[in-house]
Amino acid sequence: MPDEKIFLNYRPGDTSFILKVPFDKKERAKRIGGVWDQTAKGWRFPVDTGLWEQIRRNFGGKGDLLVDRAFLDKIAAVEENQRRFEGMRRLAEEDSPIDFAVPGVALDGKNPLFNYQKWGVKCAAMAEDGFLIGDQPGLGKTAQALAIAILRRNRGEISNCLIICPASLKYNWLDEIAKFTRERALVIDGTAKERRQKWMAAGYFFKITNYETIVNDLFVPADPRLKARKAPLPADEVAFRKYMQGQYAMVCCDEIHALKHFDSQRTQAVKQLRARYRLGLSGTPIDGRLEELHSIFQFLKPGLFENRRAFLEKHAQFDPFGRVIGYFNVQEVRDRISPYYLRRLKEKVLQDLPPKLFKDVYVELKKPEMGVYKDLIQGSHEITEEAEAITRIMRVRQFLDFPEIIDLRNPSAKFLALADLLEELVDGNREKALIFTQYKQVLDRLVKNLAGRYNIAQIHGDIDPKERVEIVKRFNDGPDAQILIGTDAMSTGLNIGGAHAVIHYEDNFSPALMQQRNDRAHRATTRHNVTIYRFICKGTIEEHFRRALGDKMELNNRVLDENCTEFGTDGLRGLDLLKYL
Repeated sequence: MPDEKIFLNYRPGDTSFILKVPFDKKERAKRIGGVWDQTAKGWRFPVDTGLWEQIRRNFGGKGDLLVDRAFLDKIAAVEENQRRFEGMRRLAEEDSPIDFAVPGVALDGKNPLFNYQKWGVKCAAMAEDGFLIGDQPGLGKTAQALAIAILRRNRGEISNCLIICPASLKYNWLDEIAKFTRERALVIDGTAKERRQKWMAAGYFFKITNYETIVNDLFVPADPRLKARKAPLPADEVAFRKYMQGQYAMVCCDEIHALKHFDSQRTQAVKQLRARYRLGLSGTPIDGRLEELHSIFQFLKPGLFENRRAFLEKHAQFDPFGRVIGYFNVQEVRDRISPYYLRRLKEKVLQDLPPKLFKDVYVELKKPEMGVYKDLIQGSHEITEEAEAITRIMRVRQFLDFPEIIDLRNPSAKFLALADLLEELVDGNREKALIFTQYKQVLDRLVKNLAGRYNIAQIHGDIDPKERVEIVKRFNDGPDAQILIGTDAMSTGLNIGGAHAVIHYEDNFSPALMQQRNDRAHRATTRHNVTIYRFICKGTIEEHFRRALGDKMELNNRVLDENCTEFGTDGLRGLDLLKYL
């Protein structure tokens, strides 16, 4: 290749192209994006109009850029497709009427999709490879994903679909598939031998597994000898894993924010899957860190962004210790993902949906309890005197929930306030209530103290995923069900629309997870008001959670083009929280 020439090679039908540049221009190519393709000896980019414009600006002078005619035809078709997509997006965000159905997706002979969901299916099905549905929790992303897969199957584009989700949601997906379709589905679980048989089993359009199983069964490290295991992967095992990585034409990643850490084995393992079509689902695709969105799109649209280091240099501000403290050029990121991303809000597409109501329940500690609290938070109590900041935060929160957790005999003012609230909601108004807590220890004490008075169910990390689905069904449909208490194992993927109240016994550090909690009960099919109760102990760190207007929520709003004021928490670290005291 002459040193001055740059070649852009494209094969008709592909969704990516190869850019070959001289050695002295490779750094310029790397800063645009792309993934190095060792076989082709060039940078592989998705066919994207924004990337093409950058390549023209960087390499288009003096006639040095040589481009296949097929690529120019393709990019023109993509530009037209994106114009059509933007028109569809406007209709999708307005919940416009649409005469559209997907044969094979039916409930009692009727298409179960709302108008906005039908638009979502059409928009995602226009994508040539990767797409992210980021609808607010409760808008039915599962039904849309199933319809997208079946629509692609009806078009002859795919013959199977692999669904990857958190372990707790595997059987929820199986239940939804049975509800919305007549397709055969198989959950890949069990012993290693049983999972191997299920990976190889034929005759199932949907296979469902969790992220950890992908790591355990299909991940091949760059050097199999370096895998953290007792023995290196045998050659036949490596061959099996690489074979299975290419066996699924479509991969759907539920709660795709599970891939937000770019260097985790989970993320690396999923990125090895060689699916032609990739779909991501998340009601909270970003939780205050721009690099999380970058990692997700490395799977959905490989090469859309530059590598992580270059991306952060371009968009992040750092403190002297190398920690990210802010972001800039956010609009550029939003523009780049825009053709491959759709997000709808409940107030836009479900205008008849009853609102979420928010009530903060302030709890006042008595003088002795406040004295203990101050000693704990300041490190002058024997329990926290040598503890690091984050440990002090945790001990204080446990004290505010139930002092007995840290072996103190003080009464729990918060629990007494909860008991009064439940008497009003459950005893007086006959409403069903969800109670969330971060801690299994707190859940156990809530159950112990309430069980003699109410009909209580519980969901936590030790509850089998199959059983969780049944627990939710009984809670939603059972006339005698009253209270469902759960840790954050209950905060994603479950439809708990039977609840009238969501009670945060204490906040989670993540605003995205707080939103997930709220929307377990506030669903597309909800026909009653849902009230969110947030317990706050006055004069304590819980009050500062609400006062700290977070960079995380602000960034989420900027990237997602929203104005969410639902939460005051900002995902601060323990050390950061202490400065508000």
